[in-house]
Amino acid sequence: MDTLSAARAVLPFWLPLVSLASMPLAFAAAWLVSSALTPFAYRRVLGAQDSHWTSRARLAWPARKWTGLGFVAIPAVLGALVAHLGGPFSLLGPAAAGLLGGAAALLGYALGTWPVARRLYGDSIGGRGRFLSNALSLLLVRAPHLVAAAAVAAFMPPRFTGHGAVAAALLAAGTVLVFASAFGGGLAIGRLLGLFREGDERLGRAAFSAASDECVATPETLVMRSHLPVAFAIPLRRILVFSEPALALLDDAELAAVVAHETSHLTESRAITLQRMSGLLVFTLLMAAPSLAGEGGRTAFFTVLFALLALVAAGAFSRRTAREMEGRADAHAREHSEGGVYARALEKMHEAALVPAILGSRNATHPDLWDRMKAAGAPPSWPKPAPPASGRLGRFALLFACALLFVAAEAGRGRTLAALTRRSPLAAVALSGGEAWPLSELAMRRAAANGADAVSLYRACFALDGRPSHLANAAFLENRAGRCDEARALAAKAVESASGTGVATFDRYLAGRAADAVKHCGVAEVAEPDDD
Repeated sequence: MDTLSAARAVLPFWLPLVSLASMPLAFAAAWLVSSALTPFAYRRVLGAQDSHWTSRARLAWPARKWTGLGFVAIPAVLGALVAHLGGPFSLLGPAAAGLLGGAAALLGYALGTWPVARRLYGDSIGGRGRFLSNALSLLLVRAPHLVAAAAVAAFMPPRFTGHGAVAAALLAAGTVLVFASAFGGGLAIGRLLGLFREGDERLGRAAFSAASDECVATPETLVMRSHLPVAFAIPLRRILVFSEPALALLDDAELAAVVAHETSHLTESRAITLQRMSGLLVFTLLMAAPSLAGEGGRTAFFTVLFALLALVAAGAFSRRTAREMEGRADAHAREHSEGGVYARALEKMHEAALVPAILGSRNATHPDLWDRMKAAGAPPSWPKPAPPASGRLGRFALLFACALLFVAAEAGRGRTLAALTRRSPLAAVALSGGEAWPLSELAMRRAAANGADAVSLYRACFALDGRPSHLANAAFLENRAGRCDEARALAAKAVESASGTGVATFDRYLAGRAADAVKHCGVAEVAEPDDD
């Protein structure tokens, strides 16, 4: 039995389950935050239900950006806090605990947005279960590579030094996983979960007609579950994906126009496809960032800086390319539709999804609806609205609050763990996942009642942080119990460990004392001769 397994055997059976018990807490915390903040963010649009859809979309946009940031920031903070519960004596390691904690928080946050989404989009949004499955299907088609990259980054070793082979293998596997998920892997998972199905006859006819106009092979069509009318093209796999609301919203002519738009993406040049693929390589750098940052010093600083710059540059480059391709696809759809059919289809989809007619943003991947309708020869019948508020201040406030919460929680955890270690070392071991410091305090408390258990715990402490003082304490206990061979072996190992560089003075001192003590182990005391 290895050292850590021997220590686990003397700990309570429930201790490894603490990390699992935290998952419902992460879910509940995210749900409470979302239930409180989402109605506040959408308060203005919820109070303007009788306004024209363009006004409601303007009011909803900054709230959507704000809550969208919350989908990332809040689960990330809660996942990072839950990660502290994972460790060598937990059922989950820190990476797995953080990842599952973040997923539970993401689920809770999404569920907390359901009441507001129901008020915005009506009863067609369905119940809570359908709403969550719709959100999952959107994630699988739009950003499965983000999930893959986050999962791999969570399991990266703390640094490359000493873990180069493992880190390299994870990065290689992660890069393949990111590319696979981005180019159809998410759809495959969605099919297995029943979130995607084969396109119906109506969609198939529209795809066949559009492909014939382009003189290309008919693409595969899929229908996804969603509460929003959306359509996507996966060029590398030659797949068109339409949501159920999009099919219900559009008539045959409008559907044909939108299918023509998406089919145009399937005819993009190899250079454009390679550009889109090369942007995914940024995620390899982001996956490597935790290990590189763990190196500390300049390496950590320049790693974080370069990762951020690369992410911004790749985002700007991909948005510019995407906008050019959307303009090309719009032109194609206009050529293959009559009158204002395509413009009418775009307006219907924007209205149903509450997407503003004017964004006025250079970073948008699509041209504004107003410009697209005008270019299609069917200018809108309503006045040109002003762009929506950017909502930058609200997003900055949210990020600042999340950062403040994380820093406060980390500081509070350090103080709480110190106090808890003095009062109840076992509880401190459970809440730290098995850190060496509370474990050594627990070993000291167990020494009087069960020296053998304390020795197992001290051995585990040495395996965790490598301090020779843990072996020295175990040697003292074995010496006291008369197990001399074990005591001498522990003392010798303590002295050997203490001879290395960077060892604290106290550890050297205790290792020396243990070596002196075990010299007399098992030696009977000799009586002084009688002078008489």
